[in-house]
Amino acid sequence: MPVFINADGTMDVDYRIFIACRNGRIYQYRAGKVSDHEISIESKPVGLVKFEKSIVVAGMDNTMQCFYFKGKKSWSISMPAEICAIAKMEHSRV
Repeated sequence: MPVFINADGTMDVDYRIFIACRNGRIYQYRAGKVSDHEISIESKPVGLVKFEKSIVVAGMDNTMQCFYFKGKKSWSISMPAEICAIAKMEHSRV
């Protein structure tokens, strides 16, 4: 069952839809089909954010994990308290 959905790209050209589910897996929908690159996290997801070429996922086990689109883990950070939500912060150079 889907918990979080993150879409990126243009429908006519190239798009990706990332779907985080209650089973601790993140599926990638691209070009009209579910990709073979399935991402597995250690616990249930609390939040999902896409950054450039990677996905950051917050889990119920108080960790934040980053994965490349192909499923390889980039990094993992253990937080000192429970994670309630995550959001992408961007800044502009003026």
